[in-house]
Amino acid sequence: MVVLVAAQEQIDRRGVLAGERDCQPARPDVKKEVHVFSFEQACPGGFFSDRSDIRRTMSGRAEVRPDRNLYLVGFMGTGKSTLGRLLAHRLGFQFLDSDQEIERRRGKRIREIFEEEGEEAFRREERAFILEGHPDSGCVVACGGGMVTQPGMVEILKGRGVVVCLYASPETILERTRGNSCRPLLDAEDPKEKIRMLMAEREPVYRRAGTLVLTDNRSRGEILAHIKRTYLREVRASGKGCG
Repeated sequence: MVVLVAAQEQIDRRGVLAGERDCQPARPDVKKEVHVFSFEQACPGGFFSDRSDIRRTMSGRAEVRPDRNLYLVGFMGTGKSTLGRLLAHRLGFQFLDSDQEIERRRGKRIREIFEEEGEEAFRREERAFILEGHPDSGCVVACGGGMVTQPGMVEILKGRGVVVCLYASPETILERTRGNSCRPLLDAEDPKEKIRMLMAEREPVYRRAGTLVLTDNRSRGEILAHIKRTYLREVRASGKGCG
């Protein structure tokens, strides 16, 4: 563990170090308060590279860790699976992709479910996965793009964890999904127009689902830090999911 000693007046009300981010040596003439962090939390990639990683312990050396599920929603191609795996690693969580879990459980590809049983059957599978197909805590879940369009699904997800909505432009989504045969909803003469139409239909739901995080023209590290800050802030605000 790394022990950081800071003057009391340098600690802001959120429990992160205000002002300079460097580690100051102890001074015998200043009243001090000792805060204990793991090195990974305090110094990921360098001392205080991300303030959201600095969490005060509540008593002694015991560490308070959030374990509330994080649900990544948004249109296909916005980076939910790619970013979700990396976030799960940073948080020490399990990563689950709802589409992959449905395919594993049914023994069919998503395209086959759409073609043989229809979209309504697939949406039932999504709902069953959310209600009973994954752990109640310690997971980052990449949700299918249309999952939150189901009545009541936004409220279900918010009741089970923190919801963050990823967003990208139609142009970016088209580039990311080009040539992917696993996107049955984009089977159209003009995929870009289909993307625009579906995004326009879903935008009101996406906006109320959770904090919106743009994934266009940003580094992966910046996006991950943004999502993680949002997650930790919402866990603190809810007062749930710290064990």
